This record gives sequence, structure tokens and C-alpha cells, in this order.
Amino acid sequence: MRLASLPAYAICLARKPPSARVVCSWRNVFPYLTIANAVDAMDLDIGSDSRLHPLGRMHIENPEHSGETVFALPSKGAFACALSHYAVCKIAARSKRGVVVIEQDVELSAEAQATLRS
Repeated sequence: MRLASLPAYAICLARKPPSARVVCSWRNVFPYLTIANAVDAMDLDIGSDSRLHPLGRMHIENPEHSGETVFALPSKGAFACALSHYAVCKIAARSKRGVVVIEQDVELSAEAQATLRS
């Protein structure tokens, strides 16, 4: 299966959109690219967000309690990132095929584009 035949999602913050040059480089490799809006940590209220387990909330609010648990999240940003990826994973599960997921800080050099297209 070629990467070019798969749907691709670029997770991007609406307040910091990628440049047209970067999007063009992505589309050169992933013609079925969709820009997926990232969950923005600045918009999260971790005090009331029901998607965040209480232990996860405690770890974000009190990083000194993090340790090695499945609930340890280093920051609101990490929680927002996880939510963004989870949203794309739900789309992928419904499509029943593979997908490519990249984040907005991915920059593909000409060499990387050629490698991924081959």
C-alpha cells in the first residue's frame, strides 16, 4: 500500500496555522490530506473537563505528584495533544483503513518528500 493512497491528517492549531509552503509540501506526499483542528490547551478548563480523569487533573495541577502512573500528564498541552490525536483515531477507526497523522511542526524536505512518495 502506498502512502499517497491513504487519507492523511495534519493536526494543527487554528491560532497558529502552517504556512502555505508547508501545506504544499505535505500535499505533495499526501494528496488526501485534511487539516484537523487541534484541541487548543488555551481553551481547556481542566477543572471542569469531564474527559480528564481526576488523577490526571491532579498531576497537571501538581506536577510533583506525577511519578509513573497511567494518569500522569505533564501539562494541559499534553492533554490537548492527546485529545487531538484521539479525535483523529476515531475518524480512522470509522474508515477501517490506515491513515497517516502528522503534526503542524512537520517539515518535509525535498529528499523526505521523494522518499515518502517512492
